[in-house]
Amino acid sequence: MKPSRDYTVSAVYKDLYVYANNLSEKAGREDELGIRDIFDIALNQNGRHVYSAIPLINDNNLIGYLVADSQHVPYDEIFFASLQFTYSLMHLNVLSSKQDVITMLNEDNRTLSHESMYDELSHLLNRRGFIKSVNDMIRTSYGMQGIFFYLDLDRFKNINDTYGHAVGDDAIKKTGMILKECFRNSDAVCRVGGDEFLIFICRNSESMGDFFIKRITRAMESFNRSNPLGYRLVASVGYKAFAIDGDVDIEAMINAADRELYKVKAEHHKSDGLG
Repeated sequence: MKPSRDYTVSAVYKDLYVYANNLSEKAGREDELGIRDIFDIALNQNGRHVYSAIPLINDNNLIGYLVADSQHVPYDEIFFASLQFTYSLMHLNVLSSKQDVITMLNEDNRTLSHESMYDELSHLLNRRGFIKSVNDMIRTSYGMQGIFFYLDLDRFKNINDTYGHAVGDDAIKKTGMILKECFRNSDAVCRVGGDEFLIFICRNSESMGDFFIKRITRAMESFNRSNPLGYRLVASVGYKAFAIDGDVDIEAMINAADRELYKVKAEHHKSDGLG
């Protein structure tokens, strides 16, 4: 609010100020400066004058008073100043409420964005989040080797049938944890659905494919030795390596890794009778 003539209203009590000509007083954070106190201050400082006090209301609450020397300031100007002050407070409240709404909406949007990119059970990327991450990685990895891994849990149906679906869910969660431990945070690890998982990495050598399959196998074997629930995690993994030197057909690479997976799974069927 702009000052008018020789009076200025800066604020009100409760660590705010009230001004009337040379009158000023600041209330403490815990103390409320009432209208009687204001007049006592005015009388002590300026002698006996005629003062006008107009209550300042905001959101149906009395927040203070506008006090001015009526001998020097016309009442209509005092009243108009009080309206200016009150409307300014109302405007600030509206802006504050609007900002609260914007903050809440931004938080909700961030939550929804995260949920749209991640699998609820495993906390890994879902397929949508995976494709986005892969595109981002490929754009910044020109000249490197990209490797897609396609993983499928062996005998997962037996886990559900023997131990129940709650334990089956635990197997999915534990698989997700193992995969995150086997790969970097910068790698893309995804649960496609059911007991199938996708991983994409960028490295300097395509021979890293066999290395990571062995790492996953060792990690699952270590888990099986100490799993109190009794089920065993065994996986078939296929991979497709390629040079990142231009546009990449991501779906074609995933399908190629999927075909390699089923070659491995067929070998498991023959050697172990897994299904």
